[in-house]
Amino acid sequence: MTAGCHAMDALLLCMDAEVEEVTAYNTRSKNAIFAPYEYETTTLTILKFGDGKIAKVTSSIDCLQPYYFHVHLIGSEGSLLDNRFHSQKLRGTTKDRWSILSATPVM
Repeated sequence: MTAGCHAMDALLLCMDAEVEEVTAYNTRSKNAIFAPYEYETTTLTILKFGDGKIAKVTSSIDCLQPYYFHVHLIGSEGSLLDNRFHSQKLRGTTKDRWSILSATPVM
């Protein structure tokens, strides 16, 4: 999964369920900059868990940009989008805007 192994590890930790099915797709950039890589440089993995949950992990190094570890977890109890979160179970949050975590994750 190229650089996506860390995202996959974090996902599996959060899901707390056994993986039942996996589907994965991959591709490689035709740009000469990425030719030295021995493996596909973009992957998309879709997982189905035994309890009915589904998840997706994408990893791409087929780009020229600074490293960015994007996190987007959504669920019936709340959602996390990078350093923003929302949950109707937390007092003080409203459904029309994200709340911001006081500490930004270090990348």
